[in-house]
Amino acid sequence: MGLSGSAYSLIMMITLVALVPLTGAFLAAVPYLMPKRECFAVTVPDEAQADPVLRGFKRRYAVIMGALTLVMTVVVGVLCAAGAFEAVAVAMGVTVVGFCIASYGLMLYFRSKVSALKRRRGWQATGRKSAAAIGGEAIPRPLSQRWDLLFLPMIVVSLAVCLLGYGNIPDEIPRQMGLNGEVTSYFQKSYLVACFPAIAVAFIDGVLAFSHWQILRSKKFSDPSMPAASAWAYGMFVRAQTMLLVVGGVVLGFVGLAMALNFVGVISLQMAALWCLVSAMAVALGSLAVSAVYGQNGSRLIARVEGSGGMPRDNDRFWKLGIFYVNREDPSLFVPERFGIGWTMNWGRPAAWAVLVGLVLVIVAFLLFVFLCL
Repeated sequence: MGLSGSAYSLIMMITLVALVPLTGAFLAAVPYLMPKRECFAVTVPDEAQADPVLRGFKRRYAVIMGALTLVMTVVVGVLCAAGAFEAVAVAMGVTVVGFCIASYGLMLYFRSKVSALKRRRGWQATGRKSAAAIGGEAIPRPLSQRWDLLFLPMIVVSLAVCLLGYGNIPDEIPRQMGLNGEVTSYFQKSYLVACFPAIAVAFIDGVLAFSHWQILRSKKFSDPSMPAASAWAYGMFVRAQTMLLVVGGVVLGFVGLAMALNFVGVISLQMAALWCLVSAMAVALGSLAVSAVYGQNGSRLIARVEGSGGMPRDNDRFWKLGIFYVNREDPSLFVPERFGIGWTMNWGRPAAWAVLVGLVLVIVAFLLFVFLCL
């Protein structure tokens, strides 16, 4: 089963051009996806959401990110149309890095503006309130870690396809190709290489399983002024995120199967690449959809719920540069992000640094295996 080089190039170009506005639009929307008491990683009172100055900050952030997105979409589109495949790869790398730097830089800039406004307006916490789940409340629960066992069948199938079809694997296996569909490097046939599709999927699913474990052990978000509503919203958010991880792990399992079928000659490298692209895009679009529907910590679900009007608590001092949570007194190892969708670590806990070192070692070991052993 094959795919012409021109068709493959067209599909890849359309995908790359589409990725730029999707990524940029998501980053531009981040301030609007955060809980209403958090504005650019600064705690503000409920009534501040109607403050025209804060609204202006969010609007300016979105406009700047939107303009950058438009520029990079045009640049990538022009390069794709011109067939400058190597330049497209460079432009995509620059775009991803540029978006991250621009988003974080703008967050820091507007964070300083919000902090200054907070001091001028005299916004202060009324106390150090906390909230606890109320017994008997129907709080949605996340999927348990046992659901990650669904990752295993595709790993086994990918391994079985390559080992049972080992005789059909050519001595040189297409390993990488450019956007124009031309193969640029090859694997040399071996049993270790035959296991690579399964190993790659196992690595991806291992990362997702770790993310699942992290979510289950994260500090739960709560709003003292509306504990029941915030607990329900956070429960819905966590349930959706764990469902996304499980479904995403199953979908991405087809990446290994596509690689295995390519190895044994059932499908071409172009078809395998397209298969992998569709799987990755499906997971990415699902993630964007969940973020848009739920917001960080389920904020979109309770956006219209009235709070106390004040600031029950203020923990800004624990958030360094807006995204690094450092609180030695907090026993939680994982906490919800303050600017963005997801979770981060409590860098005041030594265990957080141990987890970071462990993750880095695992990733480096996998990369060394790919580049040195295959």
